[in-house]
Amino acid sequence: MARFAAAIPLLLLAARPLPAYELAASADGPITAATCAESGHDAGMPACARLLEPAPPAPAWTWTFDYRFRSLTNSHTSYEFGTPELPPDGWAPLSRLNFNIDSLWHGVQIGLKRPRWGLHVEYLLPLQRSVQGSLDDYDWDPPGAGFTDLGIARQRWTDGHMLDAGAEFLLLDRPWGLPLEIWPLAGFRWQRFHLMCYDLVQYKEGGVWPVDPFRDAGNVLAFNQQYYAGYFGGQLRTSLALGRLPALRLTLQGDWACTEGYNVDHHLIREGDRYTIEKTYGGAWHAGLTAEMPLRTRLSLGCQIDYLAISTTGSHRLLNAPFDVDQSWTHGVRAWSDQTWLTAFVRVNW
Repeated sequence: MARFAAAIPLLLLAARPLPAYELAASADGPITAATCAESGHDAGMPACARLLEPAPPAPAWTWTFDYRFRSLTNSHTSYEFGTPELPPDGWAPLSRLNFNIDSLWHGVQIGLKRPRWGLHVEYLLPLQRSVQGSLDDYDWDPPGAGFTDLGIARQRWTDGHMLDAGAEFLLLDRPWGLPLEIWPLAGFRWQRFHLMCYDLVQYKEGGVWPVDPFRDAGNVLAFNQQYYAGYFGGQLRTSLALGRLPALRLTLQGDWACTEGYNVDHHLIREGDRYTIEKTYGGAWHAGLTAEMPLRTRLSLGCQIDYLAISTTGSHRLLNAPFDVDQSWTHGVRAWSDQTWLTAFVRVNW
C-alpha cells in the first residue's frame, strides 16, 4: 500500500498537460486543435490558443534596392545626313559619324513591389571616363560605292546618364495551366551620351590613303546625344527549380518605344564656330532576360542581358555664326543606336 501511495504523484505528473513550449517542441507537423486535445489542453485555453494563432500576414509591399554594374558591349550611337539638294543633284549619305560607346557603368535601382503590381526607377552613370572605342567619321564627296574620307579619334566621357522608370501589373497567373505569370508594363527611358573626341588621325582624305596621315593631338569634337523614349510591353515570369538550391527567378521582357532624339556636334577644329544639330523621331525596341537567385530572406544576386535598338529620322541643321551660315534640311538624315548591356546586381529587400 505504501508503494502504491508513493506512485500516485508520479502518475499525476505524467498525466498533466504538456506546457505550451513542450507541445511546440514535440509536435510533428503544424499545431492543430486535435494536437492540443491529445496533449491534454483545451484548444481555447491561452496555452494552446497562442500556438493556434495564424502566422503573421506577408508585408503589403516590399521595397528593393539594387547596386548595379553594367558593361556596354558592341554598342554604338550614330548619325548621318545627305546633301541639302535632293537627287539627282544631291546624294546620301554625305557624312556619317559612328561613336562606339563600349564602356563600364554603375548605379542603383529602387523598386516597390506589391503582390499584383510594382514600380522601379534605375539610374546609371559611367564608372570611368575612358571609352573602349573610337569615333569613326566617314564622308562621301563625291558620291560613290566607297567613302572618300575617314577620320578616327579617341573618346572619353564628359557626362553620361541612363534613366529607366516603369510600372508593371500582374495580368495572368498560370495561363492555360503553364507555370508562368504575364505582366504588362509601361515606362520611360532617357539616355544622355556626352563625349569628347580627341587625337584625330585622318586615315583617308579625298579618296587617298596617305602614307603620313594628318594628325591632331588635341580635342577635335564635342558630342551630345540624347534619346527620350516612352515604352510599353510585357514580361513573362517563372521560377526554375535547382534541387536543394533556391529557385531561380527568370524574367523575359520585350517592349517598344516611341522615341525622340536630339544631338549636337561641335566641331572644334573647323573654321568659325561650327555646329551640326539633329532632331529626329522614330522608335526603339528592347528585349531583356533577367535571372535572380535569393541568397537570404532579404538578399539576392542577379544578372541581366539586354539589347536595345533605336532608329530615328528627322532634320539636320548646319550652324556657323561667324560665317553667317544657318541651314536646315531633311534629306538622308538618320540617327540610330544599337546597344548590348551585360548587367550584374545585388538586391536588398525590406
